Amino acid sequence: MTFKLEELITIYPDELYLDVSPQQREEAWSQTRNYSNQAACWNAYLNLLVLKVFVAYLQEEPDLLRDAETRGCGDVEKERFPALVVRESLWESDVKEQPLSIELNDIDPGLSSIWEFLNGTAIKLGKTRLVIIPEEVTVSNELSVPQEWVDIADWAADYYLGMAVNLEDGWLRIYGYATHRKLKDQGKYEPMGRTYALGEDDLIEDLDVMWVARELCAAERAEIAPLPQLSLSEAEKLIAQLGQPSAYSPRLNTAFAPWAMLLVNEQWREKLYQMRSLSAATLSVTTTLSKALVRLSQWLEQDFGDALNAGWQQIIQEPLAATSLSVVRSSVHSQDDYLRLQAATQLGQVNPKDSDAINTLLELLATSQEQWICQKAAECLGSIAPHHPQAAVSMQKQIKINDHPVALIAALRPLYEEMFAVRLEVRSIDNQTYLPLGLKLVVSSGSDSIELPAEELDSYLELLLPEVRQGDQFSVQVAWHDTQVTEDFVV
Repeated sequence: MTFKLEELITIYPDELYLDVSPQQREEAWSQTRNYSNQAACWNAYLNLLVLKVFVAYLQEEPDLLRDAETRGCGDVEKERFPALVVRESLWESDVKEQPLSIELNDIDPGLSSIWEFLNGTAIKLGKTRLVIIPEEVTVSNELSVPQEWVDIADWAADYYLGMAVNLEDGWLRIYGYATHRKLKDQGKYEPMGRTYALGEDDLIEDLDVMWVARELCAAERAEIAPLPQLSLSEAEKLIAQLGQPSAYSPRLNTAFAPWAMLLVNEQWREKLYQMRSLSAATLSVTTTLSKALVRLSQWLEQDFGDALNAGWQQIIQEPLAATSLSVVRSSVHSQDDYLRLQAATQLGQVNPKDSDAINTLLELLATSQEQWICQKAAECLGSIAPHHPQAAVSMQKQIKINDHPVALIAALRPLYEEMFAVRLEVRSIDNQTYLPLGLKLVVSSGSDSIELPAEELDSYLELLLPEVRQGDQFSVQVAWHDTQVTEDFVV
């Protein structure tokens, strides 16, 4: 659900809302182009934009005074909130006791090398360290902090601030903060993404509480286990391994301990960043093939003109023998998901407009709780009744990766209102039984990405995006060795 700014202010009156100007967006965009992939560029853009807005807020609020008496804190003098200054050589922003001007025209190299790999920016206010975590969402459900900001002693913060930026309407919402101890002790650790997460109900919305707390005493941090040392030879080997270009951050491609030690060393981190940027620049000139934007919503309207011109083809199903239809229909009521999935596939191969097959597929859509079965049933419904409102539409495009032909398949299924499900698949063709070992299917949207590598004897790779909104954009990349083909989609 998307709320307007006025509605959010009514629902969350204690939260802080800041304007995001077109100039700030333009400046941040122009300063964050030198990254190895689209996800890193977008991550850097959001972080720099939020940093600019937050810094401007601190500068433009000279009356942020701490009146301890009015807060019930005893007889303490009023104090001007310190201004922020970004140091030229360190990865964090620092604050001095006297108000100083802030220049963010040139990105700190340390910040660039961090944003290549993970989300978040550290700011130091006197002796207090903050980490701001931006997201491109209107209403966030949780504060999700990369493990690096929590379990590396030199990087851990006293407070973690969640910030949601609405680029379309131009505003930033600071929806709450948590201390290091609370994030470490009560946060849910997600090993798949190496993040600590807290729901909004577990965050403190009012930043005034934090401003007062940091003046009274330092926030108590949880204990952090020391990390094992990483030798120079081990670091060089890891840099060579992780320095190859990819569509996503390599932070999950090795164990956390050696990755953390590599990241915290500024020289090693910068070397890895430069290697990935240089490799990506070379690759983009020599072997990357990019195509025009594919508009999936046109497919549901049976408008295939642009898709056909771009090389996409409609999928023609082989007809199913009529004698086997009764057996297929009986499988729909099986408790075995595999049999139901197989039945849906076969029902899509009957003669078009077969009423019994259509009704059976609709029954399968209505009764199944399994997303993959519903997706397959909707796609097969699209094969025999393409104009039905619950029918999905699918098309394929033949591409070559190092002279190896494969088919890229995209299928769009309507769900409700402006929500859809998208299935993406890459499949071997032309009598090739299996996909090349190591071929990858990568789907990226903003700073998020999913990668599926082909293992031995894989004939196809597929993934399902269970809910996407009309207007959402994402990229699909098929890569093998030094060649990659990218298709950009908009729903």
